[in-house]
Amino acid sequence: MPHDSPLYLLTGSTGALGAAFCVELRRRGHRVLTVSTSRLAHSEPDHIVCDLAEPQSSHELRAAIAAVDSTRLHAINCVGMFPGHMTIDEADGTLFASSIRSNLLSVYNVAHALLPLMRKRGGGHFVAFSPHTLYQAYPLMAVFDVAKAGMEQLIRHIANEHVEHGVVANTIAIATLNTEEERRLKPYGDHQQWLPPEEVARSVCDFIAGSSSPAIANGNVLHMFAYSKSYFHQAYYDRIRGGQSLTPDQAGSR
Repeated sequence: MPHDSPLYLLTGSTGALGAAFCVELRRRGHRVLTVSTSRLAHSEPDHIVCDLAEPQSSHELRAAIAAVDSTRLHAINCVGMFPGHMTIDEADGTLFASSIRSNLLSVYNVAHALLPLMRKRGGGHFVAFSPHTLYQAYPLMAVFDVAKAGMEQLIRHIANEHVEHGVVANTIAIATLNTEEERRLKPYGDHQQWLPPEEVARSVCDFIAGSSSPAIANGNVLHMFAYSKSYFHQAYYDRIRGGQSLTPDQAGSR
């Protein structure tokens, strides 16, 4: 007989956001199966080490989850690397391909592995994350944003193809996370307005647990960010590069 409580698959569990979800899910008493490309620093029995961008990862995940009894299955995808701020001519095709593999192909392989099991078990939530800056097509973000845009389209396809099976798929578009690494990358940012990973984890877990009409939100992009006066009134390059704007050759004429 399947276990009554749902099983949560958490990818990218060694990152700041993934770690916050791991703590929050376990605080709520949920069963969590974590996935990352490396082993956790502490002993973790329910942990899978695999490169989600590799094709065989789908088979590994499906076999591992099929062996765990549960009535429903939810997936929270925190996997994905941030390549840094750079213009298109500063980033070669190798780095671009790495971003696609990490941010898009990894989530695709998770979906390929989980969706048959989610259908069989009565549905569940499939969640992934993107930056809310994607919609402004900010300079210096193309390598990251293009991969995330593809991922958002993937989430919409998952929703449309599986809504009749009870699967709800959403992208959560978030502002900058308040972590030491982000502070290093954006020393001129408005740190006080950045999102604590723990707050994002709580909000998303509340959404998954409390969606009374999930079909209304299925396939949608949900935005999470705190209003910041300096963010909306300070020049973009002042925040990213301390006032060092692009050269005319880089920026082009408008």
